[in-house]
Amino acid sequence: MNSSQSSAVKNDLEKSISKPNFQHFERVIIKGDAKRCKDFEGNRGTIIWLDSSAFRSNKNSKIPNDWLYIVNVSNSSTWKSFFESDLESLGCIDSESDHLGIRPEISFDLVMEDEHQYMEGSYRLPGTLWNVVIFKKSEVDELAYEFTIWEPATIWERAASGVVIRFPLKAKMGLEEILSAMTKVFQFKNWTVVNGPDSMLLR
Repeated sequence: MNSSQSSAVKNDLEKSISKPNFQHFERVIIKGDAKRCKDFEGNRGTIIWLDSSAFRSNKNSKIPNDWLYIVNVSNSSTWKSFFESDLESLGCIDSESDHLGIRPEISFDLVMEDEHQYMEGSYRLPGTLWNVVIFKKSEVDELAYEFTIWEPATIWERAASGVVIRFPLKAKMGLEEILSAMTKVFQFKNWTVVNGPDSMLLR
């Protein structure tokens, strides 16, 4: 798909969905009665990401206003995804700088085991917002990596940046090896594993 075709698809999508009612870094309270809200009912938080994937993947959904939002719950080390109908605005916006990392953090979308062929997650470095990281086995002789950008689907979303890290096919790819690879790529040690944002929504 060339750039003009991509722009046309993007324009069609923007015409077919509702504009999000919340924006990046808006403070909200979680007030939904769905199961996903059970442990967070009444908690406050800040939206760090908007995602239109529910609109794009499920046109017949009965959930009103299918925008998904990643919320940093109560300024804790927990980031959860909620629908627009689960949230109520508190009428104020945080500064983006309030949500920059202060230590090297990493979160995994899948349950970590001793060995993986593929793993995806998100990471945050001191002074940056959350980014996407993908680990995979490939036909490489040694650890290799490349930085990439995932373009936003609509004008209301942000581009996601991140890195794809490739391990040799015969290499072990468990937690220790993954954290060692992150240290090699970013030159940061002492990674903290947290319950961070879902990388699939970030990208």
